Amino acid sequence: MSFDLLAPHYHWIEKIVFGDSLQKCRIGWLDSLKDAKRVLIIGEGDGRFLREFLRANPLAVVKSIDFSRKMRELAKRRMEAAGIDGKRVQFQTGDIRKLLVPEGTFDLVITNFLLDCFDEKELQPVIALLSSALIPGGLWVVGDFRIPSISAAARRARWRLRMMYFCFRLSTRLQTKELVNFDPLLASHGLVLLKARSWQNGFLSSEIWKKRKLQPSERAPAIEQPDDLSPQ
Repeated sequence: MSFDLLAPHYHWIEKIVFGDSLQKCRIGWLDSLKDAKRVLIIGEGDGRFLREFLRANPLAVVKSIDFSRKMRELAKRRMEAAGIDGKRVQFQTGDIRKLLVPEGTFDLVITNFLLDCFDEKELQPVIALLSSALIPGGLWVVGDFRIPSISAAARRARWRLRMMYFCFRLSTRLQTKELVNFDPLLASHGLVLLKARSWQNGFLSSEIWKKRKLQPSERAPAIEQPDDLSPQ
């Protein structure tokens, strides 16, 4: 899949469809993340969240990985326009399913509207990889779509998701067709939900998960490293 064609238009499309709700979801926990020092952001996009995060946390150093080269370029320009020191961010373009991420390195992982891009089979190694990158006690912020518990809102959410997946399949070649409940996968890798906030009747959610230390009997199988570890 490629988000390069979508990149120049993503901001205004998002604004028309969701107003400010997606950005509110992204930045919903900034006040709780000010102590993070080594941060991994996957699927940052055009840099709007990254800019606000770095402004709120002047001590953090970030590794930002995105599928799209053009999204990365937009994010870089946004950092320069905001006067943010370029040394604070290491940008990388590539598919997280094909990259090597150092284990036990980061005290914060952030995935805003990323996990919805994968089916369940793809999500398992992605979550295993990102969980392994966190130090014990580290936090993982997950901003994403959810199916609300209220039936009327749930029906509307499922319809909206079908339309979104259809449009993204046309514009980015995204193959995923439905939203996966990723809670069990996060829990299976030692992550515990600490806090959650929602918008649009529960359709948008931002959550903070914390990595606890697994006992030997609980540890998931070792991650099978991909053959191609080089950035795209």
